[in-house]
Amino acid sequence: MMTLISVIAALLGGACLAFASPQQGGRKALRLAWLPLLPGAVALAALDYGFWPGFFIALTAFMLGMVLLPYLNAYRRMRHAG
Repeated sequence: MMTLISVIAALLGGACLAFASPQQGGRKALRLAWLPLLPGAVALAALDYGFWPGFFIALTAFMLGMVLLPYLNAYRRMRHAG
């Protein structure tokens, strides 16, 4: 259960950072919202697996959130354009 919460927190952290980028409109409220989410996700995953496996679990989910959001945004803009 802690791993699932950790992965969700890391995905949300990646999403916040992706939404805060200038390419996505640069929402200023989200610029620093990801900072507490990533260490919290690492700490929760580290409880179950140890520090380094927990770190890489959280980092993988964080990067997945950062990669998927631009694609979802492009898909959403493409649907509104046509």
